[in-house]
Amino acid sequence: LVAKLKTHIRRLGVGQSHSLISHGGNIQLDLLHARASIKLRGKWKELKPLTPREFRLLCFFRAHPRAVLGRAALLEAMQEGRKKEVNYETVDKHVTALRRKFGSAGVGLRAVYGRGYALD
Repeated sequence: LVAKLKTHIRRLGVGQSHSLISHGGNIQLDLLHARASIKLRGKWKELKPLTPREFRLLCFFRAHPRAVLGRAALLEAMQEGRKKEVNYETVDKHVTALRRKFGSAGVGLRAVYGRGYALD
């Protein structure tokens, strides 16, 4: 998804000084530079750098707000057509890494027993 957006933006001729920002709730995504910010006490704070898979995962969660997403769907979103196989434990590790990077920001990435994860 991110690669497709970058390609589309490049074709439109948008300069590097512009970013495609996706706002919503307490999370803001810079799709052009693959960065995320969270709102803390009324101010935006950029998260620690995200890996490409973490960023794709976060974009997928944002595209499905409050929905409980199963590991199979998250795995598909992370792979995004790549041939390298990853397993469900990879999803768990990346969700854990995202939780760690959110810290105490009040952004909830919760586990739903037997079903998957949801972004509150």
